[in-house]
Amino acid sequence: MGISQFQLQLLQKIPREPRPPISTNDLAKALWSVKGKAGSVASLRKKIINNINQLKEVFPGSLEVDDSEKDHKYRLSSKAPFLLTSMSQEEMIAFGILSHFGTELLPDRTRETLKPYFEAAQEAAFDWARDTGFGVRASKELAGNWLKKIAVLPAVLPFVPPPIDEEIKRTVHEALFYEQLLQLKIRHMSTGEVEDCRVSPLGLVQQGVRTYLIAKKRGSRQPVSILLARIMEAAITSGHMEYPDNWNLEAFLKKGIGYPVFVQDMYGETYEFKFWVDKGAQWLKETKLSQNQTTKDNPDGSYAIQVELPLTEELVRWLHSMTSYVKVIEPKFLVKRLKDDLKITSEIYK
Repeated sequence: MGISQFQLQLLQKIPREPRPPISTNDLAKALWSVKGKAGSVASLRKKIINNINQLKEVFPGSLEVDDSEKDHKYRLSSKAPFLLTSMSQEEMIAFGILSHFGTELLPDRTRETLKPYFEAAQEAAFDWARDTGFGVRASKELAGNWLKKIAVLPAVLPFVPPPIDEEIKRTVHEALFYEQLLQLKIRHMSTGEVEDCRVSPLGLVQQGVRTYLIAKKRGSRQPVSILLARIMEAAITSGHMEYPDNWNLEAFLKKGIGYPVFVQDMYGETYEFKFWVDKGAQWLKETKLSQNQTTKDNPDGSYAIQVELPLTEELVRWLHSMTSYVKVIEPKFLVKRLKDDLKITSEIYK
């Protein structure tokens, strides 16, 4: 497409409709560092005007120019492509895959603003095929079929995401960004009761199709995870944010977000686990539970796993799902827990 570095800097400074336009003088002030101290403001203004005229020819219909006054004004049309320079192959792959996977945390309006980038990725895929030597029809087919060949499967089941009010999601994002308190009304599924509470938002976490707000309730010491779908009302309110001592989201998530059954302080602590694994589950050798995992084969085809892991309820749930293939040898407190859980399961299936 052939635009200069100066023109690229120029495009980055011009606002998009419906934002108000920017004048030549304001552009000159913004681009003075690009131009450098050599020359004069008058020469920079002239250079801006000349380059704007060139860009109008390169991107027809994308630039609005108001030259009714001496100090011209400019802005990008709302119909102008978001990417006025060609997308690289790396960007094409990133935006193409993002268009299909990985936008669950985003509010609907944010996803809407990404559409031009997703469309640009499809156009870039077409250009890539054309540059490789394919014809127009074949290039369209390749670009259209590309993302149909990529899929992400859930680790367990393809659950239907619980509905989240769009305005609540937007409010939570805003409070999280600006570090503001939230006044929430939360519906508790187990009792049906509605809790009215003020919280300090600390993080947003996606687990499968469920999105959680990590927050500290006023008056409590420990943060909690709140399913966004259970928030009935959310409003930003005044007050000072409260943080748990030595707060760190990564350290909090190391404990898992499942409902605790063990003593709370046990979660997140690292333990040495020993498992017996049936010969029918060889995949655990290649898809390791941790980088520190070691295995030892048994004569009958089964094998032993030794691994250090933080204790979480997510780990316990996984062991529940693998009871036909994985037996816990150590630690003994986990052996007892699984035996107790299996007794309850056995009673249910009588």
